[in-house]
Amino acid sequence: MFKQFKLNTSMLAIKAKKLGWRPFVVCYLLYALVMSLTRPWLISTFQLGKLWSILGAYFITCLVCLAFITSLGHYSFKDLGLEKSKFGKNVLQGWLYASLILGLIFLANLATGAIHVNLNPQFQPLLFLLLLVGFSVQSFMEEFLFRGLIFTNLAIQIGPGLAILINSLLFALGHASNASASPLSVINTFLIGFLFSLIAYYHDNLWLAAAFHAGWNFLLGPVLGSEVSGFELPTSWLKISLPDKLQLLNGGAYGFEASILVSVLILIFIVYYLQAIKKSSLIK
Repeated sequence: MFKQFKLNTSMLAIKAKKLGWRPFVVCYLLYALVMSLTRPWLISTFQLGKLWSILGAYFITCLVCLAFITSLGHYSFKDLGLEKSKFGKNVLQGWLYASLILGLIFLANLATGAIHVNLNPQFQPLLFLLLLVGFSVQSFMEEFLFRGLIFTNLAIQIGPGLAILINSLLFALGHASNASASPLSVINTFLIGFLFSLIAYYHDNLWLAAAFHAGWNFLLGPVLGSEVSGFELPTSWLKISLPDKLQLLNGGAYGFEASILVSVLILIFIVYYLQAIKKSSLIK
């Protein structure tokens, strides 16, 4: 089936421009350079911790990379899947997806005793709102890099099906060295990246995938109190404690993303989108 995937509208538009790999490569070099310079600068100048320096660096890097790729790189916002007309509906849909999956995982863990939950007495509303902004920017930047650039350029060269697999593998490897990562967390990250790629491909835009990604990170950490890909956050609305057993359900120190429940629910969504693609004009 993957061999039958056709280029979507955005991919065809970029292919027609014959831009080649140069804008893509330069944008990634720019990303690496700005991230490497801004993180230590934010830490030394504003005394920011690891998490805040990463989120701040993502914000600055996002602006720089978007400015480059849409000017000197000759990509349009439409080429990148960033049409304004699709923004509101797809952002809402992405947050609903994240709410549905994480809500089911949270309730299943609560019902089985895999987690114990209380309101966090040290909850900090201002930090909570700042994390919402930070995760929105960080999630958009990851989708821009992985789905907007890597996936699109690979798809033009080797076809969308194989590009989805390679892009998802790179996404998983990018999280493999996070604190408390496990084989299951890496597998789940691959599946999540696979789903995000299918979503970006099928809807031909980044808004839904970026909103899903942002909603996932924000609901997972600042709202529910779980670690986000192994990162413990400075504040959360709920506070979760984990019993020593049932780590297959609660994900242990890595957070819910290392839960078998994530594997099952993400696979259900993957099957849904594969069926939708099969019925669409994207199949040869």
